[in-house]
Amino acid sequence: MSESHRSLSRGIFLVEEQGQALSEYGVVIVLVAIIMVVLLTVLGPQVANMYSRITNGLAAGS
Repeated sequence: MSESHRSLSRGIFLVEEQGQALSEYGVVIVLVAIIMVVLLTVLGPQVANMYSRITNGLAAGS
């Protein structure tokens, strides 16, 4: 195999690996976003209730 052919094949594999890594990052970002939406949907009302109790407690104390 000639040196230019080896160099070309390394370049092709390098591009494929970079594209693969980029798509993997995309999948991870999408999964994190889905998890965040689910957590906020489930825990959102509880967190809002907690802040309301704190605010009411501070208002009653002053």
